[in-house]
This record gives sequence, C-alpha cells and structure tokens, in this order.
Amino acid sequence: MTNNEMILSSSKEEIIIWEYQTGTNIKKYKSSGSFKCGFTDKQIYSIQSEKTNKITVWNIANNKPLFTSNLAEQATSLTIPDQAKEYCLIGGESGNIYIYHISTGRLLARFKLHIRKITQIKSAKFPNAYIIITTGEEGSICCWSLVEMISLSTSIMQESNSEIQSLIKPLRKWTQHTLPVSDIYISPNGRIYSASLDRTSKIFDIYTGDMLASIIFPSYLNRILVDNNERFLYVASGKGDVCQVSLCDDLQLGNKDITHSKITNSTFIKNSSVGPQSLTFLDSSTKQIFSGHKTSVSAMNCILDGSVLITGDLEGNVKIWDTFTKQCLNTFQKHNSQVNEIFLSQFCPEKKLMQNLILYLKQKPIRVISLLLNHLKNITNTSKISEIKESKPQAQNDSQVSENLSNDDIEEMKQKILRLEDENKRWKTLNNTLYQKLLSLEHSSKND
Repeated sequence: MTNNEMILSSSKEEIIIWEYQTGTNIKKYKSSGSFKCGFTDKQIYSIQSEKTNKITVWNIANNKPLFTSNLAEQATSLTIPDQAKEYCLIGGESGNIYIYHISTGRLLARFKLHIRKITQIKSAKFPNAYIIITTGEEGSICCWSLVEMISLSTSIMQESNSEIQSLIKPLRKWTQHTLPVSDIYISPNGRIYSASLDRTSKIFDIYTGDMLASIIFPSYLNRILVDNNERFLYVASGKGDVCQVSLCDDLQLGNKDITHSKITNSTFIKNSSVGPQSLTFLDSSTKQIFSGHKTSVSAMNCILDGSVLITGDLEGNVKIWDTFTKQCLNTFQKHNSQVNEIFLSQFCPEKKLMQNLILYLKQKPIRVISLLLNHLKNITNTSKISEIKESKPQAQNDSQVSENLSNDDIEEMKQKILRLEDENKRWKTLNNTLYQKLLSLEHSSKND
C-alpha cells in the first residue's frame, strides 16, 4: 500500500479500487456491479441494481462474494456509519429503513420514515448523539436518533405493534425543498448541505433547526460535497458542470447579521431580505465552475486536504481536478457505464497536508495568515502531559487508587505516558514548523 489516497469507484458492472494520481488499479471486483454500496475495513456491501431486492457482501481481500441476502423490497440507498460500523442501514422504495447487524446478518429494525421512497441515508456522530439523516422523494429531510431506533428494535419487527412505530419521531425535519432531494452532506460542525432537483442547495443547522442559506443554480442538482475544512461547497449540476461556492466569503455563515455580509465574488447576486441568506449562482461566470464533463456528474468526492476534486459522470469517465486553478489534471475511463459511487481511503501524510495548506495560504489575503498567527501565538506550551504529571502525586497519595493498581497496570500507564510525550513533541515540532512558514509568508507579502 502506498502513501496515497485510494479511490473506490463503482458502476453497474464492477467495483474498482485504484490510485487517483496514476490511475493504477489496485483491486477489481468483476461481476460486482453496484447501484449503491458501502464498505468497512474488511467488506464491501453492494446493492447491485436499482430494481433488485438483494444485497451482496464482498471480501475486500479477494473478488469472491461472501454471501447474498434478500431484502424485503427494492433498495434505494445504503450507508454504513463510520462511528458504528457494526450496522448497515438500507433505505427502501416504500419509505422504510432497514437496520442490519453486520456480524450476524440479522435484521434489527424496520421503520417507516417517509411517505415516498428514501433517496439518501447519511450518518454522523456528535458529542451527545449518534444520528442519521434521511431524504425522501417528497422533498423532506429528517434527522433521527440511531440509538433510539436500535433500542426499540426488539419490538418494532412486530408489524401489528403500531404503538412502537409511533414512538419514532424525527429530531428535526425540513420541508423547504419543492422537489426530491438528490444528495446531502453532513459537516462535523452540525450543518446539513442539500442538493435538490428544484435547482437549489440549502444549508440547515442541526442544533437549532434553522435554514441558514439557500442558493439557486441554473440547472437541477445531482451531487453535493463540502471539503473537510468546510471552506468550499461543490455542487454538480445536470449540465455536467461542478459549481464552487466559498462558505467563508460568499456566504459568511458565521456572521449572524446577514444584512452586513459582503460578497467578494461577483459570481453571486444576494437577496438582502431578512431571514436566511439567499444567493443566485450566475451561469455567465466561469470563475467558480469546473467544466469538462459532457454528461451529468453522478458521483463526487475530494481528498483529505481539499486540493483535489474527483468527479464521475454517466459515461464512466472519472476526472481529477485541481481545486485552486479549476483545471482538469487527468481523465480516466474507469467504467463503461455510469459511475455510481466514489469513496476515498485516507493515507495522506502530515507533510503533504502542511504543504497544501501553505499553497492555499499563498493564494489568500494576508489577513488569513494574520489570523492563523494570532491563533498559534495563543497556544501555550502546557499540555495534557503536564497535567497528568502534576496529578500523579495526588494519585499516589490516594491509598484506594494504589491498592487497585497492579504492577502491570502501573507499567502500562508509564508506557502510555511515554507514548503521549512522544506524540506531544511531534505536534510541537509540526506546530513550530507551520508557525515559521507563516511568518516567512507574512514577511514576504509585506515586502511585496
């Protein structure tokens, strides 16, 4: 395995794991075509067709299926939560969601969540909750508690028990879209970004339930993506273009007084009315558009540092884009039909992350560098390690704690402290290197 990020892309014929920089295939799973798929560290879960009611499980180590399981109805969406990989969530044509236990293959729960078919299922973990977000063909977006669903799984399978079904209530529900929601993205900051066939992308706050912004695009939307730093929003339109929106400059989501928000890019027209921010993406401007696909973009993802965007279309083409210049770096004909999914495995070293951060800062105003410098100056040299060391005498004086610790436990704690000290030194070195780079950039910018 190399130190590059691997791409897992799927079509109705096959699933391929390959390297995006060279296009080299790492693994190919023939006859494993996938309409929707998800994967864990050891297995790939594939719904092979939009019209089938079967799910196939593949071993990542080889190209032979482990088993095939029948579903109660046609499946429309699938996800395996990163924070709870022992569960597989499948959405159905009738609006039902099915929760399977991966280790045993047992169906744990079935819930009626939407009045029409479920178009997307995504999961997220927050400090106080495990949640799943579902979207329906009727245009609604719902937020549910995964823990609540699993806790009621022992009773919900009784179809006559309508009282249990009535206990399942959405934590949040948004109905602002007028046509089916085609895709959603959940950010770690508690925001939901949606793309719809009604030509709008909307941003919702999970904590408050408010709609923060609505963006109108020239064509219907297929896919939506936000980079890991939540700086840019990428939306794939039906024309084959990918539009980029700056969440920092164009929307300024952190600014509550939206009447004073400024738009630094003429690509947008802003509605100054009170309420959620409303922007219109102008088709006449090409500054924020990735143009090159001849057909609609059907899958999209970006690498860890956000410098490279990967898109797939209906003809099986996969394009690699530079997000700074909007130039297409490479095109690969990986599939003979529509690219349904694009996943990435993260193998990005810290050095590359820092290099790309510096590259990004070179293309942004000096105020960004100043903000980062102020932030780094406020970082104290004290750490969790010093707090642990200071607390050791107190623990040693506590007879109850001492009696409960064996020699093996004490030795294990010493080893953990040593590892934490090494980790602390490594991050201090990285922080100092970044600080020096920022200082040199600020100095060179002032001289210019």
